[in-house]
Amino acid sequence: MKPKAFAIPDQPDRDPVHLYKMYAEKRPAEMHTDDSPFFLTPGNSTHNCWFRKTPMGINKIYGIMAEMKSDAGITDPRITPYRYIKKINKTFL
Repeated sequence: MKPKAFAIPDQPDRDPVHLYKMYAEKRPAEMHTDDSPFFLTPGNSTHNCWFRKTPMGINKIYGIMAEMKSDAGITDPRITPYRYIKKINKTFL
């Protein structure tokens, strides 16, 4: 069974549809094409934007995934960011 996400209109901070639309709205206009990277580098006060026009590095993505695993209390050593990136690449490429 493929994982599915559904809208949760009464909880916008946990609604994947709302969060995706907000993320898409904050991306630079040039990054709305089919060949644009999905994960963009966050901007900062000097750039005066939410996201820069550069892809986020793989090590940063791994770090975010490891932090999410830790925050969720997952201790299974078999669940690693490297394993899931490999699975995602096989699925989508």
